[in-house]
Formats: sequence, C-alpha cells, structure tokens
Amino acid sequence: MTTTSPTPGMPVATRAAGPAPSPAVRIDAVLPRLAWTIAHARHLTRAAVTRTGITPDDRDAVEIAVSEACTNAVLHADPATDYQLSIRVDGPHCEVHVSDLGGGIHHPLPGPPTPTAIGSRGLALIRALTDALTVGTADPAGTTVHFTKIMRVGGGAAATDAGTPSRHPGTRQADAVTAPPPAQDPAPHDGAPR
Repeated sequence: MTTTSPTPGMPVATRAAGPAPSPAVRIDAVLPRLAWTIAHARHLTRAAVTRTGITPDDRDAVEIAVSEACTNAVLHADPATDYQLSIRVDGPHCEVHVSDLGGGIHHPLPGPPTPTAIGSRGLALIRALTDALTVGTADPAGTTVHFTKIMRVGGGAAATDAGTPSRHPGTRQADAVTAPPPAQDPAPHDGAPR
C-alpha cells in the first residue's frame, strides 16, 4: 500500500495494481442419497470456485474431490437419510465438508487399492488432489469427509468457461481428449483378426 498527498495534509490510500480480492463464497446443501446429486454437487462446486478466479487445474481438482466424497455418501450412507455438502471458498483457500449418517468408517483409513481393484479409490483420489484430508466417524453413526485445498489464482470465469459450449451453464466440454495407446495384451493370440 502506498500513500500520496494530492492535497496538503490529506493522505490518500491507493491500492497497487493487480487483481481485486475475490469475495468469499459459501454453499451449503442438503442432498438426498440419489445418484443425480453427485452431478449437482459438481455443479455447485464449479459455481463456488469459478467465481474466485482460480486456475482450471485447481478448479477441476476440487470438483473431482467433491464428486468422490459425495459418491461415498451416496453409496455407503443410510439409504433413508440425506447427506450434507458444505463448501467455503475465501480467496485461494477452499474448505469442503461432506457428512452423512452411514455406518461410519473404520480407522485406520484404507490404503491405496490394488491396481486390479474395482472401486475403492475415492479417498486416495481426494488425498492426492487436496492439501489436507480428515475423515471422522460420528457417534452413534455417520461419516464426515473434510478436506482443504489452497488454490492458485489465475483462471476466472472467462478463462474457465472458454472452449466448446456445453449444455450445462458454467461448464465447458474438453477441446480435445487424448487417451494413452492401448496396453499390449500379454496373452498369446491365435493370429486371427479381431
């Protein structure tokens, strides 16, 4: 911060050039344990973090982490209950809580799944994509997944919504999708074309 005195005796504070600080964003939702709510949670997340001008990579990381936490609530909580999603974004700091009334999770938390395991990657993905992860079990039942991410600023609505228009407001489709080449099948082939 610099001060100048255009009029003698009257200091004036001026702000250095640069982006204006982002307003804090808070979203709280109570969602039914239905599969469609996972996509809705992703849209809420995108709305919260896009307003803050973060980079697309960090926006996507938070969106995937929220999707994984909500998927766990939908799959593992008591079917007769709702789950809660809470997102707080203040500048580059993002904090998320997903709470349900399921049977809880046993400690220690499960380690990474084996390469051939189907599923069981949600917590490992959240751990890899965020800066801090805690999972707690409530008494008598329920689980809360809490994670934080310090995001880099540099995206913004104009940067994050660029590209091919999508049918969902505030989102975009990938400009190009590339996949790794298929793995070579180690099993012997009979030589017949497939």
